[in-house]
Amino acid sequence: MNFLGKKTRHTIVDAIVMADWDVIGYMKPFDSPESNSLGGHSGTFSSSNAYCQATVVEDVTARNNSVLKLTFDASYAGTYCGYWTSLLNIDLGDMKEIFLRLYAPESVPPMLLGLRYRPWVEAKVPIQPYLSAPDEKGWRTVTIPLSAFRGLPSLSSMDALFITFENKISSEKGTIFIDDIKFHSQPSFSKVVDLDIHDIEHNYWVANFALSRREQRLFLLVIMRIHQTYHQ
Repeated sequence: MNFLGKKTRHTIVDAIVMADWDVIGYMKPFDSPESNSLGGHSGTFSSSNAYCQATVVEDVTARNNSVLKLTFDASYAGTYCGYWTSLLNIDLGDMKEIFLRLYAPESVPPMLLGLRYRPWVEAKVPIQPYLSAPDEKGWRTVTIPLSAFRGLPSLSSMDALFITFENKISSEKGTIFIDDIKFHSQPSFSKVVDLDIHDIEHNYWVANFALSRREQRLFLLVIMRIHQTYHQ
């Protein structure tokens, strides 16, 4: 297991590197999309009339860096597809957030990042509210607090992590590149997106500003009041 720190009675895990396609991990060098740094298997899934292909390629923006390339098509009605990687029942109870880097040659397509506790028990979160602005090479970061994955019994024995493209969220078809999937034990910043009074996919402003929960509710109430006044 490729830890940046190893959990014992004397030390604490700072981060778990799930997938860095240049890192030599616990099991073997990761020059394949079929494995991860935990030694778990990976693969793709799709419904009828959809597909997702995963390959490891050289970073199109930098030399000597390998990344995961996902080419997908979920453009037909009712279709979905994506990429999964096994977590081998890892305990994420001490982790606070998941982090990854993402590059899209065009606009970032609507997509979901999911965690599965066991078959049919999973939670999915849209990545758009958690996207950073692109850096000088076009790469963005995605940092999602694990508290955003609602409905999981616990984080103590996680089965898989997955990325999903769906026709119903207008993923359509395209290509993206992924690198440096990690779980962090220390949150990089605080933000709560999923509020009872507003759908998570529409909380763009709340997601991009570190507001307390009370400030978030006041913010959304003001927006709702402006909307109601405008439409009277």
